[in-house]
Amino acid sequence: MSKRSLNEYSNAWNGPGYTCYPFCTNNIKDFYNLLGVYMDISFNPLMSYYDFLNEGWRLEFSSPEERKDLSFKGVCYDQMKVYLQMPDSIFLENIKKNLFKNNEYEFINGGSPEEIVKLSYIELMDYQQKFYHPSNCRLFSYGDMDFTKHLEFIDSYFTNKYKEKIKSGNFQSYKYKKTEKLQVAQNVVVSCPPNQELEKDQQSQFGLTFLCGDISEDPFLAISFNVLAYILFETPYSSFFQSLLASGNSKIFLYF
Repeated sequence: MSKRSLNEYSNAWNGPGYTCYPFCTNNIKDFYNLLGVYMDISFNPLMSYYDFLNEGWRLEFSSPEERKDLSFKGVCYDQMKVYLQMPDSIFLENIKKNLFKNNEYEFINGGSPEEIVKLSYIELMDYQQKFYHPSNCRLFSYGDMDFTKHLEFIDSYFTNKYKEKIKSGNFQSYKYKKTEKLQVAQNVVVSCPPNQELEKDQQSQFGLTFLCGDISEDPFLAISFNVLAYILFETPYSSFFQSLLASGNSKIFLYF
């Protein structure tokens, strides 16, 4: 939609158990046009088989004329393959894997390449029909537009375009799994490829993580921790940023 609207920003974010479609525009008519499009692609996507082959995975010859060198291709497959070759990504994913047990956060958001190629078109369609439902979504808005008009638009959409699917009941409510808290501290060593931006004697990374709470129990507390972490770590004036980077004790500081 970036070339078909007046939006200042549009994107898609994914995480454990969710996908988020943010957009913003200063034009009221454009706002409702984008809102309608995003709701359509979320709840009533065309999801053709050829879209699955392009966006998910497929087998493709590197030289179609000679029909040789068959390999996996696909937008998501290629993106995740590149992502999991980056040292920082491997480091982060191993932190999640060891900190969150039997929980959505244990797994790689976009899927590992080995698992992506196991997904079938039918399985994708079935998943969308089961979970992409109004009861499993949250809608947020901010700005100086009349939000009551947003609510009227959303209500009208669900009433007119989604009525039959709501009646059918062929969906499942998404249930978040609580994280199992660790009883004792764990030390984990992870092997990563070298970081090309660092010297040979600067390749070591160190991470210290804490599980502070469960987002399903107290969302307000979870957001509060997020704000606190941003203040402590993520700005050039943050205490930890100053003590590690500005002091020269660390070449790169990663916070997740």
